[in-house]
Amino acid sequence: MTTESQQHEFKVGSPAELFVKNIRGNVEIAPGADGLIKVEIITYPDDGNASDTRIELTQEPGGRVRAEVTVPDRVFRSRRPLRVDFRIEAPPHTDIKARLVSGSVHARGFTGRADLGTVSGKVEAEDLQGRLDLDSVSGKIT
Repeated sequence: MTTESQQHEFKVGSPAELFVKNIRGNVEIAPGADGLIKVEIITYPDDGNASDTRIELTQEPGGRVRAEVTVPDRVFRSRRPLRVDFRIEAPPHTDIKARLVSGSVHARGFTGRADLGTVSGKVEAEDLQGRLDLDSVSGKIT
């Protein structure tokens, strides 16, 4: 299967804030260097409709980094969205919110708030300290 990859970096304060929204694909979040969030986007051009899939990486004025995949409503009814995976490194003290539709999320090694959820996919939380909110409609939570 063909893949394409892009890498982006954002300077952040402490505690860092990260928001991830993905429709179809996996998200891995691991600890990295203080003051920096690195986001690798892996796309699968042969797996889904690329023309209607939007990948947006932004940093809000307060410093929160947002990595979001969106598609128009009509795509869900007629075509499958492009598969997009995120591999993210963030400072060890990061507040994380990740919401996925079809895919798994794995976060490890953080202190701070972690709000991880999927509709169809597993949620894996490893060595997290702080307030946790983990949920999955149809998937295993470990």
